[in-house]
Amino acid sequence: GTPRPGRAAPLPGRPARRRGSQRLQDPPLQQRLEVILHAAWHLAAFDAGQVALHTSRFDVNEMLSEQAQRMAPLAEEKGLVLELDTDAVPLLACTDRLKLGRIVGNLVGNAVKFTEHGVVSLRSRRDAEGRLHVSVADTGCGIAAGSLDSIFGEFCQEDAAATRTGSGWGLGLAICRRLTLLLGGGLGGESAPRKGGTVPVVLPASGAAAAPAAGGTPPP
Repeated sequence: GTPRPGRAAPLPGRPARRRGSQRLQDPPLQQRLEVILHAAWHLAAFDAGQVALHTSRFDVNEMLSEQAQRMAPLAEEKGLVLELDTDAVPLLACTDRLKLGRIVGNLVGNAVKFTEHGVVSLRSRRDAEGRLHVSVADTGCGIAAGSLDSIFGEFCQEDAAATRTGSGWGLGLAICRRLTLLLGGGLGGESAPRKGGTVPVVLPASGAAAAPAAGGTPPP
């Protein structure tokens, strides 16, 4: 059914929980090489200070809905439930919409890829201090506590052969971390083996506060 604001709900037209799942097929080698070269180029751009911010005022919840709809076919292909848990009222932010959307898209795609059964959830909220929280949670295989920090490094993954059935280049989370730092925020991980995991993105109050008047500049 249609998601109701203020609570987690599956996306419209998406399947309820199904028994079993289908593994996504790995893309052709040429496509995988193009992905890693593109990601490596972005990392080099970060190192060279060539990544610029384009700040605008927007509704974070609207952006999350767009990302969830975009990723829904991948979740459906594996028989997963993709939930969107946001408030009915707009969650306004002054930050780079495109970059925050890329962070969310990468995190949701990663969660879907490494979750074989159950649910991937996308949530947002603002805390008492005005900070913006966006998190992606899954019911996947989870990650050992000692590996949490390393998965956000470049070309780093936990042992895929032992704990996961997917494959990758270990660059997606590194880019998410770089983008989050560029937005002035922080990105972490909460997980345990066989208990799934959550990746929270936290942006400072200046990035979650109401936008300035037209023609003004974002708060420092």
